[in-house]
Amino acid sequence: MLGSLNRGGMETLLLDVFKNARIAEYSFIGIHRKGGNYQSEFYATQLMEQCSPRRGNYIGYLLRLHKLLITNRITIVHAQQYIDGLYAKLACIGTGIKVIETFHGYDFGVGKWNRLLIKLSIKMADAVFFVSNSQKEYYEADLLEKFMLFLQNRDSEWQKACDKADIAREIYSIKRHLQNLNTIYQRINTLK
Repeated sequence: MLGSLNRGGMETLLLDVFKNARIAEYSFIGIHRKGGNYQSEFYATQLMEQCSPRRGNYIGYLLRLHKLLITNRITIVHAQQYIDGLYAKLACIGTGIKVIETFHGYDFGVGKWNRLLIKLSIKMADAVFFVSNSQKEYYEADLLEKFMLFLQNRDSEWQKACDKADIAREIYSIKRHLQNLNTIYQRINTLK
């Protein structure tokens, strides 16, 4: 399941998979909610179908999605976005269809409601694949650990870009203080 068919890393990879479907050892279809730059190319494979909420009617959308999955004898739904994972899980209630989610990104800068939906999608999915170990650790950690993992896992380009922002200076200041406290704590433990 895809949200849209716009040009992006995952969409480009999946388009290649769809174009080479004839050599796959299993059958599959694609379902998307929105159009995009790659729509005509995906449709040319004859494996992509659109299933979208209409005028905010999400119950109707879930029923259409349920019917589409049953009609095509789908056994596993692979969602690429948390919202599609939630929709799929709700549409699959009572069917035995498994829902897996490949999780791209973090919950930085999203509101409380979306953060709750992200957590819910992770809990509801039958399996969740994270695109990196740092991302997996982030979602398994508590808030303080999340903050520390965020600081530790940023690459140097990100740090250079953030050096220009006042908030970055504050974050690095906090990190230095935490590192100093950690050093003091280690020294106290060696003295015991």
